[in-house]
Amino acid sequence: CQEYTTGFYNAYYFIADEDVDFVVHLGDYIYEALNEPFFQSDKVRDFSLPSGLSYAYYLEDYRKIYEVYKSDPYLQKVHEKFPFFHVWDDHEFSNDCFGANAPDNGVEIAGSIFQPERRKWANKAFWEYIPGEFYFDETKDDPAEQIKLYRNFRFGNLAELIITDERLYRSGHICGEGRAPGDRYLAEYNSKKCKNPEEQTMLGKEQLNWFLERLADAENSEIIWKMHANEVYMMQIKISEGKKLEGTKFYLFDQWDGFPAEREKILRFIADNRIKNYFVITGDLHTYVVGELHKDFFNPSPTPEGVEFVGTSITSLSTSGIFQKMFGWSYNEAKKWEEENILKYNKHIKFFDAFHHGYTKVVINPEEAVVELWAVSTIKEPPEKSEKFLLKKYRVRKNTNKIEDITPEQ
Repeated sequence: CQEYTTGFYNAYYFIADEDVDFVVHLGDYIYEALNEPFFQSDKVRDFSLPSGLSYAYYLEDYRKIYEVYKSDPYLQKVHEKFPFFHVWDDHEFSNDCFGANAPDNGVEIAGSIFQPERRKWANKAFWEYIPGEFYFDETKDDPAEQIKLYRNFRFGNLAELIITDERLYRSGHICGEGRAPGDRYLAEYNSKKCKNPEEQTMLGKEQLNWFLERLADAENSEIIWKMHANEVYMMQIKISEGKKLEGTKFYLFDQWDGFPAEREKILRFIADNRIKNYFVITGDLHTYVVGELHKDFFNPSPTPEGVEFVGTSITSLSTSGIFQKMFGWSYNEAKKWEEENILKYNKHIKFFDAFHHGYTKVVINPEEAVVELWAVSTIKEPPEKSEKFLLKKYRVRKNTNKIEDITPEQ
């Protein structure tokens, strides 16, 4: 996630020096908003849109944002050196979007959170500015039929990269569309208020079936690593004690925690079909999270169904940073809250850090996957005035789904 106005792309400056085969970009390549108080109030650079709005609504607005973002020399350098595998998240259209629905802006123009014309303009701009093997047909009236981003790539028998689209086909938020704590954020599941989890879908029926078929085919073809490029975190993150869904409070319902039945279906499919080495790489949260995946997070088995590594952002403000602004917390208060509410209640999480920007490097071979979490010292000054440092290093040995901390001692 690379919000342009709040920082310099120092992570890209260092990525350009890496010896890697390709970059997986998990979305929020642009941000549709320009003056969002929760995460765009501390600007180091700025620009305006042709419409004069504070967020993109029209096609020319989205085009302008891509042009500005792509003018960054450090981003250009990484594009020059490495191929990218792209998928979007929400801000290529609108914050916390689902399908053609934009809960946070555009209502005063469209008259509703349902904004199909704007969604089609966002789709078109993405297709114009993001290189990739995407299906696109702008003559389609339904935005969900206009473009198709989910796809897979096989690298011999070493790995299959399976990319899913978790915005265009998903249901609305399970407990409401409000931004105040209790709907999308820091919310407790209550069956009287919230939707039936069995009716919630993240992927949509067609994509879900395709995804399960890809996993099974990869296993049957003896592909070692099933690498899932996943926009929003899959592991459970609750912030209260709870032994079942009802009555338990969760960090964010915009993530897979808002789609628990479909998540369980995927992880049980992996368990039942003995699919090995399910390895999830995730974006969106602006936070480093390392953890295990269980078909039943309330009753985890000794052997996880997979592992997940959530990468931090290039520049975008972390959720802890957003909560600091929402609640007036200091850094120490936010850090204490994480320790008391996230690490305490989620034993499958091995690491959680919402205070650094940077990038994640993954190196796989037939025997193991090694993951390095790199951080930059600042995003408020150009990269020549910043440094990078290794935050954590992990290893996952083949056929174990166990995360080993191999961070060198300082």
